[in-house]
Amino acid sequence: MKYFIACAFLTTLCGLSLSIAKAEGLEACTNIKSPLRGSIFFTNAVENIETCQRSAEIISVLDRVLREVNGLQEVKGLGFFFARNSSEISYLDRKYFFGSLNLSYDSNGAVPLLREQQEIIWTHEIGHAILDKQLASDWDWYSQRSSIMEKWGEAVVQATDLEFLLDKEMDPKQRRQIQEKIESLGVVIAQKIEEYNSLPNLGQIETIMAPYLEAFADVVALVDTNNPRAMSFALANPLDPNGENSTPEEREIYEERDYSSIRDVATWDRAEAHAMLAPAISVWWNQHQNEIKPNRKKALLRGFYLIILGELRARAQDPALWSLTPQQANHRLIDAIVK
Repeated sequence: MKYFIACAFLTTLCGLSLSIAKAEGLEACTNIKSPLRGSIFFTNAVENIETCQRSAEIISVLDRVLREVNGLQEVKGLGFFFARNSSEISYLDRKYFFGSLNLSYDSNGAVPLLREQQEIIWTHEIGHAILDKQLASDWDWYSQRSSIMEKWGEAVVQATDLEFLLDKEMDPKQRRQIQEKIESLGVVIAQKIEEYNSLPNLGQIETIMAPYLEAFADVVALVDTNNPRAMSFALANPLDPNGENSTPEEREIYEERDYSSIRDVATWDRAEAHAMLAPAISVWWNQHQNEIKPNRKKALLRGFYLIILGELRARAQDPALWSLTPQQANHRLIDAIVK
């Protein structure tokens, strides 16, 4: 099962034109009053009572997570690009989500996930948004990155709105004006991509960041559910939850996200971002599992955030720490956790 987004899905993300069906932006699903929502677009679905109700259910879950778990900066005004059935979901640092109204285990939508699985995955994704917002406040390098990403995202959303207007507009003069605006936004997007690619030490720092971002998002799910197996459960095939008929590769994906037991750091060689810091997360859970109560959730997440922030800053500014092995990265993070 894959959870990612590529340029093929929304080509404006890469500075190209965007074709999107029935996009409505801020006018979509006016029944959703949450401050979390910005523009809402439907990429292979239409806006109707059913899709707006499901969108509201998803945003309601995220609102609850923010209310109960987030002790960091407020997260609001995010865009949502909703597909009907898909296994792809991602929070993009350009301040919006791309995800399915009904997440499935397979890319064809033939094996829908249980609602509880979907809620955990969306909880993981709002974890990315929480971290994105707070890092922009606390880390100068990330603040530069965030500013670029935000303007990039705003241009994408504006271009998407205009694409929808263009589909409805019949007057040739008005169509030309809309097309010119879309083209000018394409220039903005291209500029932001260039600025992003010009950030100092971009490749090294992005590579360093990825596993820490995933670790934080997983901890948000653990704190919210009070369950060390939450991510493992969410990623499993609902028709084969014990993996009896799964391939070794499929089982590995969700077994790596089971934090209920301590891992052997000395033999841990997983470099993939979602799995790399699993031993350290297991240690964090082992230390704090008895503290995860409603009145402690925000403080616990804030504490883990400060550990992540310290590691990111330290590693980003010291070239000697740019290329650590999974064992070395986990040892450093565990040392910070147990202090």
